[in-house]
Parts: sequence; structure tokens; C-alpha cells
Amino acid sequence: MRHAVLSGLLWCMAAAGLWAAAPAAYQEAVVQLKKKADGAALRQQKLRLRLASSLHAIRMGGDVDAVDQQGHTALMLAAQAGEAEVFDLLLKDGADAGKRAPGDVCMLMLAAQGGEYDIFAKVYKLAPISAVAADANGTTLFQYACMGGNRRVCRELLYAGANPTTRDRRGRSCLHYAAMGGNTIVFYDLISKGVCPTLKTHDGYDLLMAAARGGSPELVRSALDMGFVPTSRDRTGNTALMEAARFAPAEVVNLLLQHGASPCERDTAGANAPMYAAAVGNAVAYNIMAGNPNDAPDAKGRTPLVYAACGGSLPLVRQMLNAGADPTVLKRLPLRMAVGCGHPKVALEIAARLPQVGADEMRSIPLVSLDDATYFASFLAAHCTQPGDRAAAVSLQRQLHAAQQDAAAYSRPDTQFPGNTPLQNAIVANFRGMMAFLLESGANVDTANRYGRTALMTAVECGNLLALRMLLRAKANPNLVDERGMTALKLAAASAWVEAFDLLLQAGADPAVTRPGSPSTLACAQSAGAEAALIVDKLAATAPMPTDQDAAYLAMCQAMDLGNTALLERILSVWPNANAADEHGRSLLMYAAGASCPDEMLSVLIRHGADVNAVDHSHRMPLHYVKSPTKRQLLIDAGAIP
Repeated sequence: MRHAVLSGLLWCMAAAGLWAAAPAAYQEAVVQLKKKADGAALRQQKLRLRLASSLHAIRMGGDVDAVDQQGHTALMLAAQAGEAEVFDLLLKDGADAGKRAPGDVCMLMLAAQGGEYDIFAKVYKLAPISAVAADANGTTLFQYACMGGNRRVCRELLYAGANPTTRDRRGRSCLHYAAMGGNTIVFYDLISKGVCPTLKTHDGYDLLMAAARGGSPELVRSALDMGFVPTSRDRTGNTALMEAARFAPAEVVNLLLQHGASPCERDTAGANAPMYAAAVGNAVAYNIMAGNPNDAPDAKGRTPLVYAACGGSLPLVRQMLNAGADPTVLKRLPLRMAVGCGHPKVALEIAARLPQVGADEMRSIPLVSLDDATYFASFLAAHCTQPGDRAAAVSLQRQLHAAQQDAAAYSRPDTQFPGNTPLQNAIVANFRGMMAFLLESGANVDTANRYGRTALMTAVECGNLLALRMLLRAKANPNLVDERGMTALKLAAASAWVEAFDLLLQAGADPAVTRPGSPSTLACAQSAGAEAALIVDKLAATAPMPTDQDAAYLAMCQAMDLGNTALLERILSVWPNANAADEHGRSLLMYAAGASCPDEMLSVLIRHGADVNAVDHSHRMPLHYVKSPTKRQLLIDAGAIP
């Protein structure tokens, strides 16, 4: 957990079914979580920002039960953060309350740690466990409750048989956990029950470190009064000051400095307390400790700027860059960390200091507000290196500026090049965060550009599976037709994209939808060649049968043009007249003889009783139409009179 803040909060984009909850509900939850995080203690701030990132992943098409890089689902984080409304939203969307976090940590333990009694009670009903249950580290349910600090939960667990003197496998007591939660009342309750405050843990993690992590100045002073010193280190080289830098307000950092803590000490990972302060965006603590942006990197080469990019404090990142911090270190890791951790303005601040930046580095930036979205589009319009991405960004910039005055601009096609709607611009350049923002801001998913193309068609043309899923979740109509008579399904068939074809069929796309003079869906699939064989087979197996003999004749001619023997056989089984003819008396066999269809088509018709000596209104027979020597011989072998 100590270095997890550096792993990046990248989002899982796994496939999922349709939402039970409205996507807009997730957007509102993300907004509220970020507002709460602004004024929260660092520990809660981190949890809420992680939860916001997980919710953003769901917004962008991820599975509601997907785990982040630390192995937690959004439901786990909601329980751990004590966010009851978000917890209920995720349950409504089908989140699994029975899943476990790494280390065999169950949902009830996380709910106890969150300290929200309503969540604890709900989880207990859904997945109850014993009051003395423990995770893989031996941390008991009661110890999690001590960290959560809800006296009602603690009392109920004690009544159910929990032991307040139990220590986990690392030797940490309930008192350590109460201190790590910053819970003074539970801390003193435990002391009153006889829990010894001077017990040492196996790894050297003492009560002062726990209190510093909890962020309570009162508990830090109590630990200092008990004789614990800030210079102590655990087995990983961790100090109380490092814990305070990661989790506590600046007041606790200052208190430890006054008692002799050193900000220069490094742990076994090569990081010092100022780096950890930067990693959580604690700019005040970083400056109190006189952090230096040009300090030596840690054991993996990560500089203070990398830590600050993860922390997301724009003033601190700007301060470091102005002091000469290198944004190109470790293959531009600061930029990747800012993007991965969901800090759009920090990412753009770093990107502006780079020699060049491609849109591919910025695509996943989460955008929640119109201000963020406009800032993002303006930056890309000025810095994109790919012409197509730049054109999309410039168009988006115009459209978002217009949306500040008129919300209808979220759906309106651009009157200038490239003439797309905002959604289509985002899809073309694959700006994933922008897609989610536009959908949640009311963009009409079915608005067409000036060529009659919808966003769904654009997603298929661009091969953008994520966009396709997002649009279908937003109830995009798959049966709209553009000026050329093409549908999204036809485009998927023409490009032999089987996965998109299946998704569109599942969403209600009708292969029969077309416009006079345009190719059928089957013809589009046939034009893609052998790669579309699966699509052709599906269409041939499910194609609606003609309703009269004239339509059957045309359908069989088309099947022969496509070389689709299975479809020809299927039509003949419903309309068993191999001698059907058009208004000029030209029979199917005559058509097959003169067309460029495979020889096998003649064999099928002959096998079904086609007359090889039939005569049309111009007194011509099948042999008069034939152009291929092999077809001529086939007809003669079947009895045609030369």
C-alpha cells in the first residue's frame, strides 16, 4: 500500500453489459467525490480520488466489478471510503458484494474500515462473516473497525465476541489500527480496556508511525509523550515523517519536524518524505520540508516530479517545472502518471513543457467539467502532431466554445471542416475522456453530420470498439441510414468486423434496412471477401425469405451474383421453382449461364429441375446466354440441345 500511489490509477476498459444505472449518475458521483476530496483529510482524499477513477472507468465502458491496479472494485472503495450513496448506486448496477480484495480482505472488513454504519449493516446482510474473522495478514474484522472509528460498529463486534487484545501477524494491535484511523475516541476506549500501547510490532512499525498516518495531532502528541521518537524506522526504512507526508495534514508534519524528524532520510525504495508529500499532492507539507525538485531520484529512477504528477497538485507541479525539473525523465513518465492518475490540468501543464506531444498520450484524460473539456481541446488544437487529430481538436474547440452559450452545440455538426458532430470528432481522434463527457453532457447520439453519418457509423468506420460500446449503451439507433443507404451494420459487414457486427445485431440492428439503389447488407459482406465469411454465413442463415415469386426470382439472382450457394438453396427450399423467369421470360438458368457466377450455381438449378432447353420471349435458350466453355459443357451434359 505504501508505494501504490505511484502505480498509476489507469482504468480498466473491459467489455460489460448495459448499465442498470444511468451513466449520468456516475458523472454526478465523480463530481461530488472530487468536491469532497478537496477538503478531506489526505487518507480520505486518496480513497475518494481512487473511487472517482474507478467510477470514471465504468463511465467509459468498464465492468462494474473491474478492479483497479491495487485489486479493488469500485464497490470496495465505496465501502472503504464510507460513501453510502455511491455504494447504493453500484449495488443497483449489479456490483458484487461478495468479492474479496487482495490479501483475502472481504467487503465487510472494508465497510468496517469505512466507518459508515449503514454500509456495514447492508454488507453484513449480503455477506456476513464471523466477528473474529481475519484476512491473510491476520488483521481481524475488529481491527478494521478500530481503523474506521465507528463506536457502534466496534461495540457490536465486541458484543459478538471480538477480542480487543488480538494482534495481527505483523504484531500490530487494535490500538495501532485506531491510531492509523486517527480515531482518538476509539483509541482511548481501547486503552481503558487494558490494551497495552507500548507493544512493539515485528517489523518495527511503532505507535508514532501509526498516529502520524492517522493524521491526528492529538494522537501524535500522545505517542511522543509515551516515549516514541520520530527517528525510529521500520524494516523498510519507513519513518513517522514519511507516514505523515503521505497521509496527514501539514500540522502533523510540522509537529514531527519540531521533534527532530529528518526529511532527508530515505527508505529502502529510495524515497524521502518530501517525495511522498508530492505523491499525494500535499504541497504545503512538501514546502514545509523544503523539498527540492532536483533531488536524486529513488531506486527506480523516479524523480520528485514523477511523484508530484501522480499527486495532482498543479501549483506544486508548476513550481517544480519552473525550478528546472525534467519532464522527459523515464520516457516522459511524469506525463503518463498525470494522465493515468486522472489529473487533466497537471497533464497539460507537463505536456506544454515537452518538445512535442501526440494525442495518443492524452486520450484517456478524464473530463468532468466543460472548462476541463475546453481546456483539453484548446491544448490539443495547439499541440497535436497528427493532422487528423489536430483537425478534430480544432473542430471540438469551436463546438465546446459554442456549448458555453448554447447546450445544443454538444450535438450540432461543425459548419467547417471536417463537418462532424462533437461526438464524431472525439471518436475519430479516439479522445476517450471526451466521448464520456459529451455523452453525459447531453450530446444526441443519433445526430448525423452533413453527410448523413451518425456517430455509430463513424465508430464502425474508425474501428473504435470502445466508442461503439459506449454509443450502444447510450441507446444509439443502429438502423439509421446515411445518404448512400449505408447503416452501421452494413459498414461493419463491409469491413469484415465480426465483433462489431454481432454487437449491432444484439442492439437491434436489422440487416434488411436499406435504401433503394444501395447494396444489401449481404452484398456489403460479400464485397469484403473471405474475411467476412462468418458474417456472410450469419446473414445467409437468417436472411428473410421473399414474400412472392417475383421477389424470389430477384433474390436468387442476387444469391448467384454473390456466389452464395447456401442462400440459393435456402430460397429454393421456400420457393421451389427453379424455372422461375422474369417479365422477358428469362429463366434462372439463363441468368446463371450469362452471369459471372460460379459453375456450381447451374448445377444447383439443374438439380432442382431447371429446364436446360427453356425458351424466352426472344426464342433464346440457356445455351444462347452462356459465355463460359465449362458452363456450356455442363448444360450439354445435362441435355441441352446445341
